[in-house]
Amino acid sequence: MRIDLDAAAAASDVKAGDLVEVSGLKTMYLGEVRDRRGAAVTIGVEHALDRETLARIRQVWHVRSGQ
Repeated sequence: MRIDLDAAAAASDVKAGDLVEVSGLKTMYLGEVRDRRGAAVTIGVEHALDRETLARIRQVWHVRSGQ
């Protein structure tokens, strides 16, 4: 996955080897930064998680934990 960081994120020290979470509208991606050139970042995606499914799992966890 290749993304372009916004100005605030581009000022960060994200570098190759860092573990990252990228939030999309319907999907959350977990992966590792493979390369960075300025604001352009290449990420090796390890997991793609559907947000609706995550919300249902969270509801079950909260009910079972009494929250």
